[in-house]
Amino acid sequence: MSAGVDRAYPEVVSLGVHDTPRGGSNAWHAHAFDELCLVADGETTIGHDGQPYPSRHGDLFLFRHGEQHRYVNAPRQSARLWVIHFEPGASCAETPEFDSPRAADRVWHLPAAQVKIFQDLFAKLEWEKQRARRGGRLAVAGILQVLLVELAQFREAQPSEGGALRSMDRELGALWRALHEHGGTPAACAAQLRATFPNYDSLRHRFQSSFGCSPRQLAERIHMEKARHILLERAAPVAAIAAELGWNRQHEFTRAFTRAVGLSPARWRRLHLP
Repeated sequence: MSAGVDRAYPEVVSLGVHDTPRGGSNAWHAHAFDELCLVADGETTIGHDGQPYPSRHGDLFLFRHGEQHRYVNAPRQSARLWVIHFEPGASCAETPEFDSPRAADRVWHLPAAQVKIFQDLFAKLEWEKQRARRGGRLAVAGILQVLLVELAQFREAQPSEGGALRSMDRELGALWRALHEHGGTPAACAAQLRATFPNYDSLRHRFQSSFGCSPRQLAERIHMEKARHILLERAAPVAAIAAELGWNRQHEFTRAFTRAVGLSPARWRRLHLP
C-alpha cells in the first residue's frame, strides 16, 4: 500500500461505475492513490503493471499507487467497471498480502455471491459519501475497511457468510442501478426514470429519505464524477468529452461542471494532473 500513510482509516478519493464501449480503450495511466476495479457485465482486457489480463465478470484488480493500468476492449467486447480510488490508511497494515510487488498476486476472480457482497458494499459506500452528513467520512472509511476485510478473508479462502452489511431495498437498488447505467445528461436521466418506474414519485421520496438527496441530484453528482474521471484519464479536448457525456453545447457542460465543482473543466484538469 501507499508508503508513509499516517491516517488511521482508509479514505475514499472517488468512486464510480463506468461503462466501457465496444472496441474502446484508455491510455496507460497511474494515480497517487490505490484503486480497486471490479469487472462486471461483460469482458475486457485489463492491463496491470504492463501485463495483459483477459477479464470477465467477477474479476477484481487492485492497482497500487503509481502502478500503470488500463482497459482494452475487442470490437465486440464491453464491460462495466466498478472503480474505487482510495488512500489505504495505517489500519490496512493487517492485510500485507495486498501489498505484494507482483501484480498477479493482486488479481482475484470473485464468485457470484462475493460479487454481490462487493456491489452491496460499494452501494453503501456511495450512499454514505453522497449523504455528506455528520460522521459520514468515518462511515465511508468504515465501509471501505469492511470491504477490504471481505477481500482479505476471501483471499484466505474464508469468505464471510452473507456479507458484512445487508443488501439495500430492492426497488431503491433498481433505481440506484438505473442512475449509474444512464449514459446521458442529468436532465435526460430524470425523464428516463419517470418512464421506467411507474411509482417514481413515491420511490423518489424514499430515495430522498435514504440518500439525503433526490435521484436528480445524485444523477448530477454521478455525471460530474464521470466527467472528472474522463478528464483525468484522457487527453481529449473538453468539447469532445462534453459531446461524449451527452451535451450538445460545450459551454453548457462547462457551466454545469463549474457550478458543481467550483472550477472549469480545463482548469480542474490542469490542477489535478500529475
